[in-house]
Amino acid sequence: MRRRGKKNIMTTGGMDNYMLHDNDFNEVVKVLANKNVVQTKLLLKSLLTNRELSDIARRILIAKMIVKGEGYENILKKIGCSKNTVSLVNKSLMINNGILKQAITNRGGEEQVERYIKNRLKKGK
Repeated sequence: MRRRGKKNIMTTGGMDNYMLHDNDFNEVVKVLANKNVVQTKLLLKSLLTNRELSDIARRILIAKMIVKGEGYENILKKIGCSKNTVSLVNKSLMINNGILKQAITNRGGEEQVERYIKNRLKKGK
């Protein structure tokens, strides 16, 4: 196997200057593919920090609220995030053939979203 130089691997170079090569991303997908819910949960907890997991969970929650038709102000009030985060998630719903929107609308119902929001508010943001 040919050794890769620094420019050919996943690296960070400062704020918003992240590189992710297809081969590296494919490895991530292979590790997560075809796992059951428990295995996926354990893998994600092993690979990501609590902050990263929280960011992902919040973005999914925001996406569900947007799809449900809630406005920015309501989302900001319930979740306690920035307008930029809501805008980023809104854009994410439209890219890559709307895969995020498809994923969140095919799993779980709106009652689940409401229950999750209520539980989060009880525990604090």
